[in-house]
Amino acid sequence: MNYLKTPILITAWNRPEKIRILINSLKVLKPENLYFSCDGPRNEISKEIEKTNQTRKIINENIDWKCNVKKNFNDTNLGCRLNMIKSINWIFESNEMAIILEDDCIPKPEFFKFCYLLLKKYEKDFEIWNINGTNLQNGNLRGGSSYYFSKYFHSWGWATWKNRWLRIDDNLDTYESFKNLHNKKQYFLNNSEEKYWLKIWDNLKYHEKPDSWAYRWLYTCISNKGLNITPNINLINNIGFDMEASNTKIRINKFRKKKNIKIFSKNGLLNHPKTKIINFKGDKYTFDNSFKISLLKKIYLIISNPNYYIRKIYKLIKSLV
Repeated sequence: MNYLKTPILITAWNRPEKIRILINSLKVLKPENLYFSCDGPRNEISKEIEKTNQTRKIINENIDWKCNVKKNFNDTNLGCRLNMIKSINWIFESNEMAIILEDDCIPKPEFFKFCYLLLKKYEKDFEIWNINGTNLQNGNLRGGSSYYFSKYFHSWGWATWKNRWLRIDDNLDTYESFKNLHNKKQYFLNNSEEKYWLKIWDNLKYHEKPDSWAYRWLYTCISNKGLNITPNINLINNIGFDMEASNTKIRINKFRKKKNIKIFSKNGLLNHPKTKIINFKGDKYTFDNSFKISLLKKIYLIISNPNYYIRKIYKLIKSLV
């Protein structure tokens, strides 16, 4: 099957059990072209060195099907931003399109065919920048097709093309001009959304916080009016919402699935939207429920997940002692 030939980049670091789960999920389909990138340990943390070595051992010993495997293991720790950008650049040195998975993103089998068909369909359509695997709509359908168009890129399992990725504005060189645009209605739903993202990009540009590659890529996509494809059902299970996470917070969405919704028709094809228009209801729902979290929702998260926050506080205090 051609879709199993699509190059897949898998990025890892120091979470051996998560990379084991991801590799085991891939054994169902046995994809043929795998690229593994693993960041190096921070040398002052001995436990981290051990976990990084365990992660690499699992990668080395658990690919038990016939496939092409390439590895790029860092000797030192580059951090999230630099390692991810370096890794994605690496796979595009020898490929024109690719699927990208972090070690905590477990794909459903249909994710790979979904990405392959759309990578081929929109290969020369430069309005389309990414194919998301994650759906944050909690079962709410956006249109009657297999997918909808969004301005939002989601980093939990996705695919793109070399000629889009190479346009990443890693240092936000164009941000000053973008920020000073008098009218940004073509980029944002409302003033609240605009202020939210400008604050994040201000921190990236002027304070280099957080250590995020994804926010930089999202800025690049939005500032270029790039469209992102989002499936009408969720195709990725993120298992990274725990104390090992570097950037992810506690899960907000439960990814409820509406009954009888299938991504493919009986003949294995996708139902494509008739027009390439952003689904504003979908984007508003994503912003309101997954990005800008209200005070009431934050309180609800703390009450419903007390152990998580107690451990988080304990970990912070311990690091300061």
